[in-house]
Amino acid sequence: MTSETASKHNHEIHPAPGWLVPVAGILVALIVMFLRRPDILLDAKLWAEDGRVWYAEAHSQGPLAALLRPETGYFQTISRLVFGLSSILPLEYVPLFANSVGLLIRAALVGFLLSRRFDWIPWPARLALVLYYLLMPRIGEVHANITNTHWYLALYALMVAIASPAYGRAGKIHDYAVFAIAGLSGPFILLLTPCLAVRVLWDAEHRTHALRLLFCGIVFSVIQSAAIVTQGADTRSLGPLGATAELLVKILGSRVIAESILPRGPRDLASNSIIVLLATTIILLGIRAGGWRALCIALLGALQMAAAMASPIISHNEPQWPLLMIAGDRYFVIPRLTFIALVLFAFSQLRARGRVKAVLAVIAILTLLPSFRLKPVQGPSFAKEVNLYREANQGDVVALRIAPPPWTMTLVRR
Repeated sequence: MTSETASKHNHEIHPAPGWLVPVAGILVALIVMFLRRPDILLDAKLWAEDGRVWYAEAHSQGPLAALLRPETGYFQTISRLVFGLSSILPLEYVPLFANSVGLLIRAALVGFLLSRRFDWIPWPARLALVLYYLLMPRIGEVHANITNTHWYLALYALMVAIASPAYGRAGKIHDYAVFAIAGLSGPFILLLTPCLAVRVLWDAEHRTHALRLLFCGIVFSVIQSAAIVTQGADTRSLGPLGATAELLVKILGSRVIAESILPRGPRDLASNSIIVLLATTIILLGIRAGGWRALCIALLGALQMAAAMASPIISHNEPQWPLLMIAGDRYFVIPRLTFIALVLFAFSQLRARGRVKAVLAVIAILTLLPSFRLKPVQGPSFAKEVNLYREANQGDVVALRIAPPPWTMTLVRR
């Protein structure tokens, strides 16, 4: 199905106002994400740097005082902004506010994908990708906390990069706002800029639009690069990589490919070698089917995985790559999602009947259902920690326990 045919077909099956389907998608996404881990709102906690860095600094220095200060070598605007705003609220509501923003950002990706700017993707493929996104296994580390929201912002920026151009003022403001926040919230804009260059080269019809996005990408890349060069030297782990060719195959085959749908991938070299070969074939077929857009998707996934393998932070003193076999799920969110997107591009080329495709889709969904419920966030009740803060005298330094143990957050009682 061509992009023009898909667009015409999609408009025929949803004649509703352009905002209705995306808004419905956002609401459904919020419900599903809440059901996967109800405690994210019912027993909200601050996660790691959310409390120790972002909120603690906003609390002590003021809502916007640290907004333009890099952390761990690069700007992390979304974290600074959210917790700057949250510092205005009573302390007991801070985790709920922050987690709600995290959920809304993740749900916004669903709404955008279901908008008419992606009508070049047939509806079955879009719905399949939405289902995978919402049911994706092994996302406990990144589910809704602001500290890890930049992984999803990178995907959001990728979606803007490959979407049909926005012709209204609101759509254009949306695009540049996403690029600004994503570009200044982590180093991913450095990986996305080559994808923007791909669009400039291949999308002759919308080259002016692509050039504007590329210009934005270059500007934010320069800003993040300056921060990395001047302040990032001492922020990475001192532990050795422990890199071997065998571990590379196992990490790609098991952690990236197999565990994109399974609770646990194989650990032997032979099985993972076969998985990597099959996945490579599928990726090439997906790029062939999806053209420059699929190439952009593959490029971001590959560059992000290469960056993660080159400089992961799992331990400050142990070899990193062996630990990637059991930890660091945040590093695999983008590669897994981009791989599934490429699978769908390749799948669209199969000359199978609709019923066969439907059966395969149902089987895929059933493999994800055992991972639906995410484990509650470990850590003490934040309400009890707030009581400790309230009972302290003005000017006292109070250490509050946050998630995951043994993380703490230090505040000065106001």
